Amino acid sequence: MIDTLKIFNELKEKLDPEAALKLAEIIGSVYSELSDTVTKAEFNELKDIVHDLLNAQRQTTDHLNRLLEFQQKVEKQLETLTRRVDQLTVAQQKTEERLNQLAEAQQKTEEQLEKLTQRVDQLTIAQQKTEERLEKLTQRVDQLAEAQRKTEERLEKLTQHVDQLTIAQQKTEERLEKLTQRVDQLAEAQRKTEERLNQLAQAQQKTEERLEKLTQRVDQLTIAQQKTEERLEKLTQRVDQLAEAQQKTEQRLNQLAQAQQKTEERLEQLAEAQRKTEETIRKLTRRVDDIAEQLGGISNTIGYRLEDQAYKPLKQILEKEYRISVDRLYRKNLVYSPKKYDEINIYGEGQRNGNRVFVIGECKAQFGVRDVNRFLKLLERLKSRLEGEIFPITLAYQYHPVAEEILKQKGIRVFWSYEIPNVLPYSDIF
Repeated sequence: MIDTLKIFNELKEKLDPEAALKLAEIIGSVYSELSDTVTKAEFNELKDIVHDLLNAQRQTTDHLNRLLEFQQKVEKQLETLTRRVDQLTVAQQKTEERLNQLAEAQQKTEEQLEKLTQRVDQLTIAQQKTEERLEKLTQRVDQLAEAQRKTEERLEKLTQHVDQLTIAQQKTEERLEKLTQRVDQLAEAQRKTEERLNQLAQAQQKTEERLEKLTQRVDQLTIAQQKTEERLEKLTQRVDQLAEAQQKTEQRLNQLAQAQQKTEERLEQLAEAQRKTEETIRKLTRRVDDIAEQLGGISNTIGYRLEDQAYKPLKQILEKEYRISVDRLYRKNLVYSPKKYDEINIYGEGQRNGNRVFVIGECKAQFGVRDVNRFLKLLERLKSRLEGEIFPITLAYQYHPVAEEILKQKGIRVFWSYEIPNVLPYSDIF
C-alpha cells in the first residue's frame, strides 16, 4: 500500500501545503484504483509520470515566483512612474499658470506700450499746437512791437509838433509884446496929438491961417485916428483869436497829456503782458525740454536695443560680404581728454586682406539729415586719430530720404533693420 503521508511530506517541501495534500490524495486514490490491475512496469511508468508532473509543477512554481518578482518590480516601476507623472502634472499646472501670468503681463505690457504710444502722439500734437501758439504769439509780439514803433513815431512827431507850437506861442507872445509896445507908442502919440490940439486951439485965437492949416491937420489926424482905431479893432480881434487859439492849444495839450498817460498805461500793460508771455514761454520751453529729454531717452533705449541685437549678425555680414574679419563689435568711447570724447555706437577692429580696418557705425531709431552731418564730422575727427582704413556703416529702423541719399553718395554702407537677422521689428518694440 502506498504511503500518502510520506508523499505529502515530500511534496510540501516543493509545493504549497494545500496543493501537496491535494496531489498526495490524488496519487493515493489512483494507486488504490489501480493496485489490483496495474502491473509493476506500469506502476513504474506511473511513478515516472508523477515524477515528471512534480518537475513540471516545480518549474511552474519557479516561473510563478519569477513572475511574482517581475510583477513586484513592475508595480514599483509603475509606482515610480505614477509619482513622476504626478510631479510632471503639477509642474505642467505651474507652467500653465506661469504662462497665463506671462500672457497677462504681456497683455499689460502691450497696453502700457499702447498708452505710451498714445501719450507720445498726444505730446507730439501738443508740441505742434504749442509751436503754432508760439508762432502766433511771436506774430502778435511783432505786431505789438510794430504798433509800439508807430506809437513812438507818432509821439516823436507829436513832440516835434508841440515844440513847434511852443515856438509859435513864443513868437506870438513876442509879436503881442511888440504890438503892445506899438499901442503904447500910439497912445503916447495920441496924447501928444491932444496936447498939440490944445496948442492949436490956443493958436486959433491968434491966427486963422494957422487955424485953417491946423483944421486940415486935425482932419488928417482924425482920418489917421479912424485908421488907428480900425487897426486897433483888428488887432483886438486878432488878440482874441490868438487867445482862443491859445485856449484850444492848451486843451489840445491837455488831451495830448491824457493820451500820453493812457499810452504809458498801455505800455505798462504791454510790458506786464510781455513779462507774463516770457514767463509762459520759459515754462513751455522747460516743458518742451522735458518732453524732448523723455523722447530722447526712449529713442536712445530703442537705439541701444537695436545695437545689441545687431552686433553678432553685422559681424557675420561684414565678413561674408566685405571680407572684414573682426573679433567683435561693441559700443565704445574714444577718450581724447578728461572732458573730450566721442561715443561710437558700433566699433570694431579687424583685418581685410592683411590690412588693419576700423569699423565705425552710427545707430539710430530714425536717421535724419542732422544725424548724417554729425556722423560725417565724427568720421573727419577719427581720420587723424585712427591708424588704418575706416569702414563706415549706419543702421536704423527708418531713414529720411535725403539722409539716405547723402550717405550713399559718401560711400557709407546703409543697413536697414530688416536686413539684419534676429532684429525685432520696430512695431514689436511698442
